[in-house]
Amino acid sequence: MLAFAFAFHLVMRNSGQEPWEATEVVSIYYIFVEIFPNEY
Repeated sequence: MLAFAFAFHLVMRNSGQEPWEATEVVSIYYIFVEIFPNEY
């Protein structure tokens, strides 16, 4: 599941929609929590 969140992050960053270079870890964690809110 974490790999899916990471892949989604890479797709979003490559599309140029979000400047996440400075907050990669935070954005990956945020996406992971949003997709799988029951994991934590």
